[in-house]
Amino acid sequence: MPPKKKVKKKRAKSAKASEPTIEEKYQQTIQKITSLQDHLAMRTEIARRSQLKSYDLRDQMRKANDEIIEERKSKHDISSDLIRQYKSMQKDLTHKTYLLENKILDLTTRLTTTEQELANERTEKQRIIEEKDSVIFKLERRLDHIENAYENILHDAFDAIVDKMQVARSAWQNESMEIQSRNKALLSKFGLNPLEI
Repeated sequence: MPPKKKVKKKRAKSAKASEPTIEEKYQQTIQKITSLQDHLAMRTEIARRSQLKSYDLRDQMRKANDEIIEERKSKHDISSDLIRQYKSMQKDLTHKTYLLENKILDLTTRLTTTEQELANERTEKQRIIEEKDSVIFKLERRLDHIENAYENILHDAFDAIVDKMQVARSAWQNESMEIQSRNKALLSKFGLNPLEI
């Protein structure tokens, strides 16, 4: 500790010995004032520039805020328009879906009815074909029976005609023989030879 005191005493003595004069203090004060004025001028210039920059930044910030507000308004308008269009499209789509579902239901019902009618028509057609085939088969059997009957009738008729023709032929032959004999006798009576005539 004692050495610190010695240092202090030395400093105090050296401070008293090197004290500036009034003129030096005045010069120092003028230098300080000049320095402070320069510093103040520099600070004022910096402040002025900062103020201008601040005004520019405020203007830019106002413009940016205006643009943001305009952008938000535009986005809100676009969003509102898109929501309106979406709701309109959704409503139209729901309506179209409803119409299509009703159409599908109607077409399904009509298809079912048509398929049932087609099945009924096929069954009816098959029944009619079977009935016609049965009628045709019966008619063919009757036609065969009639043909056989007519054939038998014709055979019997032809046989009867042949029998009658044979009987008639025999009668004609006998009559022809009698006529020829009479003619021969008459010709012989007149002196004619029947072979020459």
